[in-house]
Formats: sequence, C-alpha cells, structure tokens
Amino acid sequence: MARNKSKKIAKHSEFEKQAREFLSKKWNTDLAEREIQLNPYFEKSFDLVSSDHEFIGDAKYLKNIPTPAAKFSGLAEYVWLLEHVKAKHKFLVFGKDIEIPKRWLKSYGTLVKNIEFYFLKGKELKIYNKKEGEFVPDK
Repeated sequence: MARNKSKKIAKHSEFEKQAREFLSKKWNTDLAEREIQLNPYFEKSFDLVSSDHEFIGDAKYLKNIPTPAAKFSGLAEYVWLLEHVKAKHKFLVFGKDIEIPKRWLKSYGTLVKNIEFYFLKGKELKIYNKKEGEFVPDK
C-alpha cells in the first residue's frame, strides 16, 4: 500500500511540474508554488503562482471513481479559496481523467465566478466553455 501511495504522489508531482512548465511558457511568466496571504490571519500555498501574483492556480491529478464525494469537496474548497484571492487569472488545471472536473462543473459550475478550469494532457490544453458545458481546445 505504501508503494502505491508513493507512485500516486510521484505521478501528481510529475503532472504539477508538467503543468507549471507548460503554462509558464504559454503565459510567459514564472509559475511556482507560493504562499498567498488571503487575509491578515490566513495564508495558503498554491501550486501555480506567478511572481507578481497575477496568475494563481492549482494542479489536480485526479482519477475518476463512481462516487467522488471527497474529491468534489476538495475541489469546492479550492474554488472557494481561489474566489478569495486577488489575481487577474485564477484557475485550476486537471490531469489524468477529465471526468472529475466535468462532473463537478455539471453539478456546481453555475456557482463558480472568475475561475478558469483547464485540462492538460501532454501538450494539449483544453479550457472549460461554460456555454457549451464542455472542455474545448484552448487557443
């Protein structure tokens, strides 16, 4: 079991690194894990933050399961936190399985304001289009 958990952590770390490199190049900025002060009493670390804090996001490498209640709760937490940061570009980028963000957005997407949802597979980046209710190729 411990070996399986370390493989999962390694895969998530690999995806986080891939997302950081891909999005840094796309947006011409240096994304890194950084602490963000949300209010005078609370700070939170996000995976993908530019040095000027104009881009703030997090990487999620999730496997689809029949009842992903814990995963959905975790996504709701990150959306809520991102809604409280001051940044021009707030986002979540997903890897591994597109079904988790699609299912979450189908249920809760109408509650989300000013946060972009991306799915990255290899060198293909898709963005969630609210009007279509689907991930579409990002331009």
